[in-house]
Amino acid sequence: MDQEVALAPEHLLELSQQGSGTTHPIVMALFPVWELPDQNSVLKNELDQPILVFKRDDLTLGIVLSGHGELEGY
Repeated sequence: MDQEVALAPEHLLELSQQGSGTTHPIVMALFPVWELPDQNSVLKNELDQPILVFKRDDLTLGIVLSGHGELEGY
């Protein structure tokens, strides 16, 4: 596992904004899944957002396919 960030945070933000084509960066929500499906599938999370759930070796992950979040404290 990488112990250092290869690019400065400001540069990563700039690249992410270029990817979205807006002033808003692209964000990928990646999180562990505790209830394992039998196969890779699209499910809904507790916020009713579609998530892709897949297994890679001993790790099962979910990626939010469509949704938005709120920044706490802003």
